[in-house]
Amino acid sequence: MKAAEALYDRLRKDPAHDVVFMDALDFASAWFKSSYRDSYFFLISKVPFLWSFAFGLLDVPFLQPLILAFRRVYNSFFVHRLHKFMRDENFDVIFSTHFMPTEIAGALKRQ
Repeated sequence: MKAAEALYDRLRKDPAHDVVFMDALDFASAWFKSSYRDSYFFLISKVPFLWSFAFGLLDVPFLQPLILAFRRVYNSFFVHRLHKFMRDENFDVIFSTHFMPTEIAGALKRQ
């Protein structure tokens, strides 16, 4: 979050920009938000080798279409309110420090 906050703090100082700062997980259910964060912190602190393995799978070319399809369904199910917010606001530019909003923005751009 620190990188996003720093970017936000810098951009909002320029009156030429209308800047919105948000946590993508605020658009998910409370259960999803807590389980998403808790599982991430558990993986990186208790079983980092498993996180490393799972993250490494993202770079396997033949798995990419399957992973992308899974994440699209996953995102549309768990963070559909974020998708709606981004579509309704119709931002000119989106900066993201996480893959989830980036993938949603990319899907909106393709529509």
